[in-house]
Amino acid sequence: EDLGLNLNGLRLQASEEHSDEIFDRFYQKLFAPMEAQNAFLARAGAVFPLLGVQSISMGLAGTDFAQHRDFMRAADQHRRKIQIIMNEDIMAHPLKSGDPAYLAGPEVWAKVPTFSYEPPGVGAVLSAHALPLGLLGLWLVAAGWFVLRSAAALRPV
Repeated sequence: EDLGLNLNGLRLQASEEHSDEIFDRFYQKLFAPMEAQNAFLARAGAVFPLLGVQSISMGLAGTDFAQHRDFMRAADQHRRKIQIIMNEDIMAHPLKSGDPAYLAGPEVWAKVPTFSYEPPGVGAVLSAHALPLGLLGLWLVAAGWFVLRSAAALRPV
């Protein structure tokens, strides 16, 4: 009581920060093989051009893994901001002996910023998919060369 702060809010925030560190490490380990798989599939576009088309299509549609992960990161950052606001409000309302639990009013939720996410633009997406784009370009050049060679072979002598 004499501290002038609610220790429950301090405990909640410390727990939140500890959990954030653990989850950040966990997600890094979880996402590493997925990123390796996507890199392998991008290189496999040299043999299977449809994989390159799929990669670029997913990127332009906003459904590739990189954009999914970026959205998850933004949403989690927003969640962390909400937790800080809530826990600081709890800390600012110390309980005295016999007081019921503190219940925050709507003014606390009014402090929470609106979540907004800006997906990457087309240029950023195409840049992120430069390898599949380049490989598809090579496939196009090779196909054009074969068409010209075949056309030349069909000309009457």
